[in-house]
Amino acid sequence: MRVLIVDDSSLVRMQMKRVLLDNFIDIEFAEAASGIEALEKHRRFKPEVIILDYIIPPPDGLAVLKILKGFDKQVKIIIVTTLGKQKFIYNKMLDSGALAVFAKPITREVLIEIICILQKSIGTGEKIEENSR
Repeated sequence: MRVLIVDDSSLVRMQMKRVLLDNFIDIEFAEAASGIEALEKHRRFKPEVIILDYIIPPPDGLAVLKILKGFDKQVKIIIVTTLGKQKFIYNKMLDSGALAVFAKPITREVLIEIICILQKSIGTGEKIEENSR
């Protein structure tokens, strides 16, 4: 599985990558620190899964989500946000094509669970039902 981790914090990207490398064998990674970089990495790396921070340098996570889902309906995008459990933001993200939205900080266990579910659902487009975390 190819995973693109998009977060403006290099520490967050490194932590997510470490968790996934420690727990999964068949995962390739790319990283991006901004919306522009995320769009470019998507074009070159062709990820199956994107873990996308909502608050990143332009364009923000919502804009990146809308752009990517406009031409890549197959990519699975998980949004992570520090905005807490604001229902209107969660709904806007889900309505725009996010598979799930999780509050930061995302725990090791939740990240592992997300990837396990995604490995099983690649190609199905099913929503992850744990949107209230």
